[in-house]
Amino acid sequence: HPRAAEGGGLMNDSTEGIANARSVVAEVVKEMGKKLLTGQNLLSVTFPVRCCQPKTILEVAAGQFVFCPHFLSKAAATPDPVERMKLVVACFVGCIHTTSSFVKPFNPTLGETYQATFAGGTELALEQTSHHPPITSWQLTGPQGCFHYYGWSTYTAGFGYNRMFIKQTGTRICAFNDATQIEMGFTKDRFSNVFWGDPVHEVLGGYSFVDKANNLACRIDLNAFKGLPSDVFCGSLDRIDANGETVEAVCAVEGSWLGFVDFDGERYWDHTFQASVPEGIAAPLPSDARYRQDRVLLAQGDVVGAQENKTRIEERQRRERRLRTAGAKASQAGEPFDAAAAAAVK
Repeated sequence: HPRAAEGGGLMNDSTEGIANARSVVAEVVKEMGKKLLTGQNLLSVTFPVRCCQPKTILEVAAGQFVFCPHFLSKAAATPDPVERMKLVVACFVGCIHTTSSFVKPFNPTLGETYQATFAGGTELALEQTSHHPPITSWQLTGPQGCFHYYGWSTYTAGFGYNRMFIKQTGTRICAFNDATQIEMGFTKDRFSNVFWGDPVHEVLGGYSFVDKANNLACRIDLNAFKGLPSDVFCGSLDRIDANGETVEAVCAVEGSWLGFVDFDGERYWDHTFQASVPEGIAAPLPSDARYRQDRVLLAQGDVVGAQENKTRIEERQRRERRLRTAGAKASQAGEPFDAAAAAAVK
């Protein structure tokens, strides 16, 4: 990969974006300190709009599906469970790097959506189904419904010495018309040289794929070899029993999430593979991310107007959250709900 770092991972491709983000480090660190002292998640930190890109997380997340139309359609067409597993693994290992971004997108608002299509008829729908904790839900549907990839994910962020760590959890399922379902796990992200130096994004941990109906599992270990780049991985595709224990090895898998995926030496994906770019639909729901005024104004270069609208949107979300919390408490207690009083609470 042209942006592969020598020690592993993906190098930054936006010098201007990193410079803008670092220009607000002092005020962001001050805000993080307040959140840490009160025991709050660091994802609740308010970032100045001038260090954001003019997209929301939903739009950026659409990039994680760019190899799905090809690989999942092929997976749907094969009757061989082993071949199907290989295609699914190749698809999602190949997709790892496609959403890597060093410039922060806007956090989606509760109920925000994004709809897109891919060449060939694959359709994508994403929705922010929770604001705190941040949860994004999605459904990707293949041509004529040949596959359904759906799930939800949330994440937490933490900081170390000049580093940021992202941990995702949730549910990811790829379903096919013959009732096969392949469940997938999540990897971990590490961003090094966040505040100074050349930023690098690494993906670490394990990556699992399980097909219970056909007693198959593929497990990959990222950053598995000392002395080699951290993006190098190895693993195996195995037959498993009802308890998930390995019965026999089917084949080995190895490669780099920035370079290639091989099963027993046969290449299934490499970084030159043509991605299918998602296109936002022409007439989306009113809740579509592209209608957000802060995003629109930032794309037009109006930083002041974008910041004003971002602040207004965040204040509205806090107010609505207070109303929901107060309403739930009143309902549980069997008491009348005073919306005006609840909205006035800071």
